[in-house]
Amino acid sequence: MALKLNGKPLDLNPLTPSAQKVKAFLDKAPADELFTTAELAQKARAGRVEDQTQIFTRSLPAYWERVSNRVLWGNPKAIAELRKQVAA
Repeated sequence: MALKLNGKPLDLNPLTPSAQKVKAFLDKAPADELFTTAELAQKARAGRVEDQTQIFTRSLPAYWERVSNRVLWGNPKAIAELRKQVAA
């Protein structure tokens, strides 16, 4: 059963405006392209993403992966492929 609050679906994990910008950008990104945190901040025009990485990693788990001490970002298809390649 979907719960509602004031007639709207209840969202227990609302995204911040910056996280919404990052998610929208990554949803449109090519499936074969990954971004560092600095590149993501510049391309998504989401402000200082570096300061909010901890928030983004919790709210957007399908959009990032840590590889060799670097956080890489991409659309969910790109991240799924990255995880597959890292595991191989």
